[in-house]
Amino acid sequence: MLEHANSSATRPARVVLLGARGFVAPALAAALDEGGVDRLSLGSADMDLCDPASVRSLTEALRPGDAVVMAAALTPEKGRDAGTLIRNVRMAEHVAAALQARPAAHLVYLSSDAVYDPQAAELR
Repeated sequence: MLEHANSSATRPARVVLLGARGFVAPALAAALDEGGVDRLSLGSADMDLCDPASVRSLTEALRPGDAVVMAAALTPEKGRDAGTLIRNVRMAEHVAAALQARPAAHLVYLSSDAVYDPQAAELR
């Protein structure tokens, strides 16, 4: 269910970018910097979202009023199989658990349907 917490547009106190060293987040980081928006950029070297311990780490990193942008995913060079798909789902599960413990003002989740080969036998 979609629930709007703000009756009008509000500027986030801070944006937490997950997947900071990927394809999308660096451009978003530059735009946030240009707009004077405080941000915390986290890449896999900072926090492994596949690891259940990331729930606690992310919960501790989040502040009230933060907006979270999840642009983190294992891309095709990491695998085009069911295991990679499951690891990506697990990453989203860990982010959701952290947000349940410490809700964010907003969540933007970016994904691609082109990560997995639909012809791969492992996904049938």
